[in-house]
Amino acid sequence: MILTERSFSLTFLVLVFISVIISFQYEMLSDFSVVGAGFIPRIVTGTMFLLAIVYVWKVYNGAYKENEETKPSRLIRYKQLAFLLALLICLPLIEVFGMIVTLGLFLFTSLRYIEGNNLIRSVTFSAAISVGVFLLFETWLDARLPIGIFETL
Repeated sequence: MILTERSFSLTFLVLVFISVIISFQYEMLSDFSVVGAGFIPRIVTGTMFLLAIVYVWKVYNGAYKENEETKPSRLIRYKQLAFLLALLICLPLIEVFGMIVTLGLFLFTSLRYIEGNNLIRSVTFSAAISVGVFLLFETWLDARLPIGIFETL
C-alpha cells in the first residue's frame, strides 16, 4: 500500500508539473488587458501543484499509515491509473482539437469507461459541461480558449 501510495503521489506530481508547463504557453492577458486563455489554467495548475507537493510530503513523512480500512481495492487502483492515463493523453490533444472538444472527450471517456456510467448520462454531462465552459470563457469572460483544428471555421 505504501509503495502504491508513493508511486501514485509522485506520478500525480509529475503530471501536474507537466500541466503547469503546458499552461504557460497560453497568454495570461489578451490584447485588451482582459483575462486571457492562460489565466485559469495557470491558477488551477498552480494550486494543484502546491496541493500535490503537500500530498507527496504527507505520504513520505508517514501521515498515511497502512491498514485494512484505508487500503484501496485493485479496481480503485486501476481506475486511478486509467484516469491519469486519460489525463496524460488529453493534455497534448488540446492543441489538436481545442479545449472544448478535448474536455468533452475526456469527460465522456472518464464517465463512460472509467466510472461505468450509462451512455446517455455520460454524453449529457459531457455536453453540458463543455457548453458551460464555452459560455463561461468565450461569452462571459471574453477569453479565447485554444480551438485547435477548428480555428479556420
